[in-house]
Amino acid sequence: MKRTRSRKNHAVRLSLSAPAALLASSAFLYGCSGDTGNDGSSYEYAIPDNLCGIKAESTLLKELLVPGDAYETEVDESIEGMHECRVFVDSKRIAYVRVYMLSLLDPPPRPDRHNEHLESINIEGDALLWDRGAGVSFRCIADDESLYAYPNISMNFFDTPIDDDEERKDAIEAFARSYVEGVKEYQRCDYA
Repeated sequence: MKRTRSRKNHAVRLSLSAPAALLASSAFLYGCSGDTGNDGSSYEYAIPDNLCGIKAESTLLKELLVPGDAYETEVDESIEGMHECRVFVDSKRIAYVRVYMLSLLDPPPRPDRHNEHLESINIEGDALLWDRGAGVSFRCIADDESLYAYPNISMNFFDTPIDDDEERKDAIEAFARSYVEGVKEYQRCDYA
């Protein structure tokens, strides 16, 4: 498991395995510490251009991250075909994103709570949006030898700086669109 911390534009990598070290070496953080949130509180950490090694548009990610002093991620790839990412700000878990590569197309993941209002969205393949997250499933042939050709993405944001449900869902949908493109690149999707 890899844990990365960003504090005042400096990244520290803790307990890296060889594959995780390679992944972490490709991760770049940028942005200005001291940026302020909607309520005037400041971001003392750099906003990353990836989420646990998968490319993500930093401006869209920032909308979903709470201000604070330190940004940390934990990556777990101990199960073949699964990429789990936990996001922390000031040691509080604020998001969880899972990419599970499947051998067949499954419906998009749904929220843990069944009382969430689900909306179908047009991203790629099948996609659902709810108040604090999104689920996406689509076809991706990584290579001829790959058993896992269908990403199944689940993202949940437990704490965001956006209080309005509709604004937060718009921000999550925009981020999900960007993240799907990052997953395609990460998995080397090939539609030929």
